[in-house]
Amino acid sequence: MSGRPRAALVSPTGRAALAIVRTSGPDLAVRLAALLERPNVTARALPFDRPSYGRVRAAAGAVIDDGVVIPISDSSALLTLHGNPVVVEAVLARLAELGWEVEAPLATDLGVGERDRLFPGLPPATVVERATTMRAGASL
Repeated sequence: MSGRPRAALVSPTGRAALAIVRTSGPDLAVRLAALLERPNVTARALPFDRPSYGRVRAAAGAVIDDGVVIPISDSSALLTLHGNPVVVEAVLARLAELGWEVEAPLATDLGVGERDRLFPGLPPATVVERATTMRAGASL
């Protein structure tokens, strides 16, 4: 295993109520704590004895989605998100920005037909902006 954390979308792609991302790697509790903003918590690492709720933020600070981390072991956990494909794409893109090895079809990795099916009319560069706009309740 490399020193980079890994994330893989394990739920089917497309619209759904929830999406599940399997995470693994060294220092996982610390790396997931860096991903999730948790209200009134300043701990450097997530507690790995129970699920943890937090908000995933874009690099610019806008909220992308709420997530729950469900620990499996010291080096493995599930991250549950809302299943909207745009939100999932934005969270996976954020993980990639943070240096995670992402094993999922990002919009930039998909063929044009598949990208258009999952993200209709969406240029790949605007995935995070669109998710944060949706989160804020603005129309698209």
